[in-house]
Amino acid sequence: MLLKKYEENYGYFNARLRARMEFFLKKEDYERLASGSLGEFETFIMEGQFGKNYREELLKSGYSTGRRIDEALARGVSDNFQKIKTFAVGEPRLLLELLFMRSDLHNGRLLLRALKTKSNATQPPPKWYGFGALPASLFEDLYASRSNKEIIGKLFLDGHRIATSLAKAVIELEQTGNLPQAERRYLSLLLGYALDSIEDIRAENKKIILEYIKRTVDIWNVNVFSRKIRNEGEEAAYTRYFMDTEGLINRNRLLKANKWSELLSGTPWSGVLKKVKDDVSDQFILRSLMREFLFWQVQQRRENLMGIGIAVAYVALQLAEWQNLNTISIGLQLAMPADQILSRLIILER
Repeated sequence: MLLKKYEENYGYFNARLRARMEFFLKKEDYERLASGSLGEFETFIMEGQFGKNYREELLKSGYSTGRRIDEALARGVSDNFQKIKTFAVGEPRLLLELLFMRSDLHNGRLLLRALKTKSNATQPPPKWYGFGALPASLFEDLYASRSNKEIIGKLFLDGHRIATSLAKAVIELEQTGNLPQAERRYLSLLLGYALDSIEDIRAENKKIILEYIKRTVDIWNVNVFSRKIRNEGEEAAYTRYFMDTEGLINRNRLLKANKWSELLSGTPWSGVLKKVKDDVSDQFILRSLMREFLFWQVQQRRENLMGIGIAVAYVALQLAEWQNLNTISIGLQLAMPADQILSRLIILER
C-alpha cells in the first residue's frame, strides 16, 4: 500500500501535542531550579511528570540521588514518547517513528563502541534510549552476547531494517576494526531507510522530513570537518568519512573549505557565524550548530501547522528539556553557581 493512501489524523494528533507543549518548562522555571538545592530539585522531580519514574527508582535501586534522577528522566522521556506515538495513525505515525530513529542511532553507536573496546565483556551496559524501533531490551541482549557473530545473528533474526542495518555495521567493524567507518555505515543505512520511507509522503511533510535528514547529515559532516581542520596534512584520512548522502552543505564545499567561515557562509547554517567569535573552539561551534538544528526543529510548528511540523517541534522541545534537567542535576551535585548552570542550558521558545 502506498503511503499517500495511509490514514492521517494530523488534526487530533497535533491538538494533543499542542496541549502537552504547555507543560514544558519556561526560562523562569530553569532559573528557579538552578538557584535551589539538590534536595529541592529532587522534590521537583518527584512531584512532577517524572514522579512515577523516580518513585520506581527509589524502590528498586540503591543508586545515589543524582543517578536516580538521571534514570528517572531517561525513563520518563521514553514513556512520554511512547505515549505520544499512540496518538498518531498512518502517515504521522510513520514520520514520528523516523524522528525517534535517533534512539536507534544512539544505541547502535554505543553498541559499536563497546564492541570496538570490548568493554561489553567487562563493564555494565550503558544507558540505552527507549523510544526507538528497536527496544532497549534488545540492546541489553546484544550487549550481553558472547560474540559479534551472535550479535549479527540476533539482529538479522529480528528482521527490522534498522536491525539489519546495525548488523551490517557490526560486520563492517568486524572486518575493518575501524569504528568511524562502522558508525558511518550504520548512519548511511539508516538514512537510506528514512529516504525510502518518505518516498510517497505528501509534499509539505516530505519537504520537512527531507530537510531534517539533510541537517542530520550536516551534523555528522561538520564533526568530521572539525577533525579534518585540526589535523592539517592528514585531511584525506578524514574526508572519506563524509556521508555520501547530500546535506545542505555540499560535498565539494566540505572537501575544499579549510575554516568554518568557508564552510558555513552562504548556507542555511551561516547564522551561526554571527553568534561566535573568531577565536572560539571547534567544540563551541559544533554545540552552536546543534542548537541551531534544535531551533530549526522548533520553528517547524509555525511553518507546518497542519502536518508533521508540530511533532518535529515537540520532540525537539522534549529532548532539550531532558538535557537541561540533566545539566541542572549535575550542576547542583557539583555545587556550581546558578549562572554557570544556566549558561549551559538550551532555552528554546515554546
